[in-house]
Amino acid sequence: MFSVKVDKLTAMTDNEHNCYIVTARTVLEKCHDVYRTIATVGDGTMAFKMAAVLQEKGKKVLFADADISEEIFLSKYRLGKNLKGITDYFLDEDIPENLICMTNREGLDIIFTGAVEDFESEDIDRTKFDNLKNQYLKDYDYIIVQSGDCTEIAAMCDVAVLMLNRSDYSEMSAEVKVDSLDEQGCYVLGVIVSE
Repeated sequence: MFSVKVDKLTAMTDNEHNCYIVTARTVLEKCHDVYRTIATVGDGTMAFKMAAVLQEKGKKVLFADADISEEIFLSKYRLGKNLKGITDYFLDEDIPENLICMTNREGLDIIFTGAVEDFESEDIDRTKFDNLKNQYLKDYDYIIVQSGDCTEIAAMCDVAVLMLNRSDYSEMSAEVKVDSLDEQGCYVLGVIVSE
């Protein structure tokens, strides 16, 4: 099983930390342990910080990078192309035992995206995704699924949070994304705009 240090990815300013504390409180209050898979639509670094704050609140969190448009975290860690991830799981019948990567923060683990070059959105399989969730919800309080802009993956989660950088934010763009998630049947907890 791989292990990575995530200190740089979880580093936050005081303002950011306060924002994520409020977000974590909202998630915990609205989810009440009923909604345990939370899709984060938008910025992956913001999503990881939210997962880190939930872990700080005493929750065991699995962060799954399911943004099939690009693999960000593997390249950040320079772990190479052979590490299995979500895309590999969709293309394989079994849940790979080495899918989870531990971090240096106890209670916060990662599943990377995997190979995205030859992966098509048609390869997304709801039954497989549900099996994966059910397998890991035995060991984790929450699974934070970074879906990027893939509303299909977001809709497979219990709820969603839209995460936008201030430079990408407009009321209209946020409304369009929320409407798109609603059309997919995904309940949106809220929108987070980072400075």
